Amino acid sequence: MSLDKLMTKLKRGDRSAFDKIYERTRKSVYYIAFSILKDSSAAEDVMQNTYLCILRNTDKYRDGTNFFAWIARIAKNEALNIKKRKMREYPVDETETAALFGTTETDDLGLITDLAKKVLTEEEFTILMLVTVCGYKRREIGEMLEMPTPTVSWKYNNATAKMREALNG
Repeated sequence: MSLDKLMTKLKRGDRSAFDKIYERTRKSVYYIAFSILKDSSAAEDVMQNTYLCILRNTDKYRDGTNFFAWIARIAKNEALNIKKRKMREYPVDETETAALFGTTETDDLGLITDLAKKVLTEEEFTILMLVTVCGYKRREIGEMLEMPTPTVSWKYNNATAKMREALNG
């Protein structure tokens, strides 16, 4: 069943449709938020806000439109709002003040996602995560992000080349 049909069922009061929507979109929503915020707990907050927004605004969704584009836009806007709020916060470099964080050493490379968020643009990171983690096809990602499929492929190839270079160099 398509996401659009599930949303129609949700609009009619079928709460079980929400569970299916969540299962099919949760990874993508998370990585859209994570690509903007570069913070897993903030990305999870965005996920929660996104799904609450969907439940509050089911009546505003127009049947027959691209549901994934709608939810992706909500997630992106939520993440950008959090990012704006964070810009007003004072950043602390944990490598300089490691003792404040309960550790005496930090790992510069960290997880592969940490490296990816350091070397890739937001778009490249999002595309890389949607392909490798979520398993979407480039055509589907193009529809989600509203860009041509060849552009998605080009950005994906650039992202993988940058990651290869960062890992080897």
